[in-house]
Amino acid sequence: MLAQIKNMASLLDSQKIEYVIWKSLENFKRQLEGKEDIDILFRDENRHDVFSFLSKNGFILDITSADTHGGDLYIFRGYDNETHRFFTFHCHFGLFSGSKKYKEYRIPLEDLCFSSRIKKDDFWVLDDIMFFVTRFIVNAIREKPNDPILDDLCARFSGKINDIEEVDICKKIFAPLGMKKSVDKFMASSHEGKIGIQNKIVSNLNNLNPIDLRILNLDKVKKNRRSNVINRCAVRVGLKRNKLGYGCGIILAGHDGAGKSSSMENLSTILRKLGPIKKIYLGRQGWVFLNEWIDKGRALRGVGFLLRSIWPVTSSLEIITRYAIGKTFEKIGYIVIYDRSLYDVLMKWSGRKIAGARLSCWMTRMVLKRKDERSLFVYLLCSSEAVQKRKGKHTDEEVNKLQQVYENVLPSSYQKIDTTDLSPKDTHNEIVNLFLEKQKKVCECFL
Repeated sequence: MLAQIKNMASLLDSQKIEYVIWKSLENFKRQLEGKEDIDILFRDENRHDVFSFLSKNGFILDITSADTHGGDLYIFRGYDNETHRFFTFHCHFGLFSGSKKYKEYRIPLEDLCFSSRIKKDDFWVLDDIMFFVTRFIVNAIREKPNDPILDDLCARFSGKINDIEEVDICKKIFAPLGMKKSVDKFMASSHEGKIGIQNKIVSNLNNLNPIDLRILNLDKVKKNRRSNVINRCAVRVGLKRNKLGYGCGIILAGHDGAGKSSSMENLSTILRKLGPIKKIYLGRQGWVFLNEWIDKGRALRGVGFLLRSIWPVTSSLEIITRYAIGKTFEKIGYIVIYDRSLYDVLMKWSGRKIAGARLSCWMTRMVLKRKDERSLFVYLLCSSEAVQKRKGKHTDEEVNKLQQVYENVLPSSYQKIDTTDLSPKDTHNEIVNLFLEKQKKVCECFL
């Protein structure tokens, strides 16, 4: 079982939030391992408490999912620190079922589900009888007659038919649902139509006069999809869907050896579960042809003086252009990870008296004035001993001086992470958790 999933169960119980896992219980073990989606039913009156709980515990709301249904079904992603992967659960405030594009039917048995739950591996799940009931109805709605899971349940119930009659399951549950036509068609197609409880259901429906009031047919109502136009267009041309519903950035600042590059690679692997990833390098390497020529030409006599005077502007302009490209990718729904920040440009040229350096700093400050509320800003640092061990260079004095400069230049929006005693996995876990905390405002808008 994933630690984060187990933690979620204990926290829900401690806060007295009623819930029950109601679908796909045949895959329950895989659900607890994060390999299958988990469908959890909550009471509608606990809606505020549920969203507050999810917001505080770092769950991401997938607002562009095709499975989102109005205000009754939401998709959430949680992150497990031990396995470094995301898991998915569906948050239900009603038993809605039907096609993937629409949820045409509501099964009005929510109260019965809560009174028919049992504890299994620390989770509240439906008991076998109620699991059979909900699955039978869902299959009848979908006209899916051949279901080995139902066949297996029927075989297990064959010796317990008296117990089933005692709870009067057919009269109390199926009779008011107005499903006679759906069930008749379902049973007529089923090769297991004469087994035990299924036959009992059909005979009860034939003997009673079912009403049609408690199943809500919603086939004319489209699901509520919250997605901006740019994101939808990006998906249509083949780009991966952004489950956050919007693009954003993670900017990694820090001195050499602090773990920026390795963190960027690890984050790009982990966050692909949430959306398309773009990596942007804002360092002073890998210049385009013109800047590469200017860089080499600075050492020449004569023309070198001119090249040295324009070098601060041309090199900074290229870095700013890379940054602008990253922001463009964010606009179309990418999660962009930046190796280094624009503050490195200020650190490079601040205090220089040449006109090119002053112009470079002015351009950079103008770009940095732009508000960026969706991005996460991270400052990575480590001890000089760790730098020397990782890079094999830099003295204590050099590292301490760089750290002091970063402390003076970076604004308070940068979250500090000391990676001295952290493994690469621990480091990117810290960053992912900060990232989820940053994005939780999306969930808070429902409170």
